[in-house]
Amino acid sequence: MEHTSISALRSLIVVLCSVILDVKGDDPCATANYLNNWRRSVAFEVDPSNKLCDNILEPGWYRITSGQGDRMPTECVEGGFRCNTAVPIWLSNDSLDVGENIFPNEGEVVNRTAYGSHYSGNCYQTTHDIRIKGCNGFLVYYLVPVAACSSAYCFGTEQPCPAGTSSDTEFTPGCGGDMDTTTATL
Repeated sequence: MEHTSISALRSLIVVLCSVILDVKGDDPCATANYLNNWRRSVAFEVDPSNKLCDNILEPGWYRITSGQGDRMPTECVEGGFRCNTAVPIWLSNDSLDVGENIFPNEGEVVNRTAYGSHYSGNCYQTTHDIRIKGCNGFLVYYLVPVAACSSAYCFGTEQPCPAGTSSDTEFTPGCGGDMDTTTATL
């Protein structure tokens, strides 16, 4: 009887420790790496001298922090050559249940399939199993390296305001002429 109680207590301690560790240090909302590159936007074509390739990306959780937006495109990036890569990776909603959201609510983690869209017109050239977690006002993605270049994950639809214009975020939309910098004197 005493042996059973000690064994049950050990099991309880292991469970409690794993819950504490999960809450303290393993929450990807708090520990994710940052990707801050507006050229991952669908609005950006390709800079031939500096194409992105995620074959050296470390597997792990990433938070998108650039002003272009933090959501992966949910439609095929047709024709490739967007997001500063030849084979842009987009998020498919093909396998979702009716009424299921492609992006998770806060606190939820979902498994999703992303595809590389080849410039030949094949929207399903490559397959990538990823995870997404909804955090407090943002998303984090568990990304894996791609097998070949030039292929990279896409995020957002915006790009920086053109020279001589600005917006609240310094990204489209809403870019306008120079802001009024005069100061009223009281």
